[in-house]
Amino acid sequence: MKICIITFNNIQKDDRVYYKLGRSLAKIADILILNPTFITSQGNPRHMGISNQNTTKYEKYLWFLETLKTERPDIIHVTHPWLLTIAGKIKQLIGTIIVYDPAEDWKAMVRELSRSPWIKKQVIAYSIQGIELLYRKQIDLIIVSDNWLYENYKKGGETLLLYNYPNLDLFSSFKSNRSSNTIVYHGQMIRERGIF
Repeated sequence: MKICIITFNNIQKDDRVYYKLGRSLAKIADILILNPTFITSQGNPRHMGISNQNTTKYEKYLWFLETLKTERPDIIHVTHPWLLTIAGKIKQLIGTIIVYDPAEDWKAMVRELSRSPWIKKQVIAYSIQGIELLYRKQIDLIIVSDNWLYENYKKGGETLLLYNYPNLDLFSSFKSNRSSNTIVYHGQMIRERGIF
């Protein structure tokens, strides 16, 4: 089985797409992570990118389409809502399965964290919502990592809740020199995360 993860993530070997998704899925399938800004590398998971970084958005879109047509994956794992248009086109051409993994509420993220003017944030947020609704019938499975996202996406079809907990062995050697407990919040400070 071949799975292509398509992403615009800025870090080639980041903790979520490469380590949690790519390396975990590599235990059961051939994994290819596609991102036009990445350097092509071998292994499982392997990366594929565009060597010329001066490409336009349209050229990147065409690159995704051509690469996916050539690779002919069984599953396309989509991490960004804008990439649903590409996955939907490939599904029409070769009948691949689409798994959408938003990881965040992209609409809320744009509204809460963008430094764009208010009206631009609203247009982007509604565009994201429109893309998700437009391609919902082509998405075979949505994977979410928290209860709020699950409640948000389950109305539209097959949705799977997989909690996103870190490996405990990452913290086994951590020792604090503080005498009292410390609370650390790592993430976006938005309503959906319980921060008011």
